[in-house]
Amino acid sequence: MQHATAETVRGNFEGAKLTFDGVTSSFFRRDDKFFVRTDGPDGKLADFEVKYTFGVEPLQQYLVELPGGRLQALAVSWDARPKEQGGQRWFRQYPEEKLDFRDELHWTRRAQNWNFMCADCHSSQIVKRYDADGFLVHSVKSCNSFSAGQLMILREVENRTGKPGGFIESDLVDPRYFSAANIKNRLESYFQMIEQKRSGGAR
Repeated sequence: MQHATAETVRGNFEGAKLTFDGVTSSFFRRDDKFFVRTDGPDGKLADFEVKYTFGVEPLQQYLVELPGGRLQALAVSWDARPKEQGGQRWFRQYPEEKLDFRDELHWTRRAQNWNFMCADCHSSQIVKRYDADGFLVHSVKSCNSFSAGQLMILREVENRTGKPGGFIESDLVDPRYFSAANIKNRLESYFQMIEQKRSGGAR
């Protein structure tokens, strides 16, 4: 994870566009900053500044800061592979799913929140001081070095914190290892369990 600068950004922010499900996302620069114009939390097009880059190869994702200090991972990523290998292009995650701003998998929602979903696995020396009700581990099969042993990590964190963990698997490159419906079901079940614990006064 790095600040978005001319040295760290791999994607094409020189007026490139990607249209998916009727939404055209535009990527551009304004002075020394990087922006994307895409559908926001209300479903309307707006300009969002890219604050951080996330990854290098084979793809690079981008984080946008929304109100409340929420860092959200954009649904469009940059394929950093060479052009002859099908790379050097923008693509949307969850390509088989029609997602709008009301869907849990929309980039502005909780399932795409860096603070909640990504920080522990992808950034070092982060100390959380939240009174969290639980935590999620998102295993991406193409990130082999990070995926190994994640279930063991989940159990260890549960033992140390006493907080319930949830585990979901997907892939950002190979669609054979991804099911949006399965992820949504797991997330809904997990959040329902968390709400039940809250209602019962248990943590």
